[in-house]
Amino acid sequence: MEEALRRLVREPLGVGDLEPADVEVLREDPVCGDRLRMKARFEGGRCAALRWRAEACPATLAAASLAVREYEGRELESGPPFGRLRGAVASLGGLGGTGAHALALVEACLEVLARNGGKREA
Repeated sequence: MEEALRRLVREPLGVGDLEPADVEVLREDPVCGDRLRMKARFEGGRCAALRWRAEACPATLAAASLAVREYEGRELESGPPFGRLRGAVASLGGLGGTGAHALALVEACLEVLARNGGKREA
């Protein structure tokens, strides 16, 4: 993992709680056990606030931080692949061979957030 991504692990963006949230999602990777909860608030079709908490590997923490950087204050893409997120990961050197699961986990959460603006799913 490149230094810029390691920095996002040490100094994560958007980690924490969000109340009230319009949408909340929890996803777990059944292979590695990473757990990621994301919450979002929407205003005028945009993701006004995005927060997350995780029990996960560094690649998932970095990818979740990048999701906040890329989508907070903007419209979410409608579903995978999430081009802005993937572009941001690639521009910082990628997550490495074992990081594909991290990107998939974050994208699974983003997909639910984009699809359910205002509903709750666990």
